[in-house]
Amino acid sequence: MASSGGLFINNNVSFIGDFSLNLGVQTAFFAEVMVAIIAIETTIDRGWSHLWLEMDSTLLLQAFKTSSLVLGLYIIDGLIVFT
Repeated sequence: MASSGGLFINNNVSFIGDFSLNLGVQTAFFAEVMVAIIAIETTIDRGWSHLWLEMDSTLLLQAFKTSSLVLGLYIIDGLIVFT
């Protein structure tokens, strides 16, 4: 069974939201992808202008680096930054 989640904090390090997902029987890579997708969707839905997404999946970071489909995402010092 796989599950994932994330926290949203602002630039003042104040908690502004969170999410969790029960993904059933899935791979760790799938769970990492889902966290990134949900975080990006939530950022867009709430009208936030920036997202600093931290994760430890080298494979997922490589997928973002090489994808021409992901607009507004940049890799800075190994972190995904959405602008």
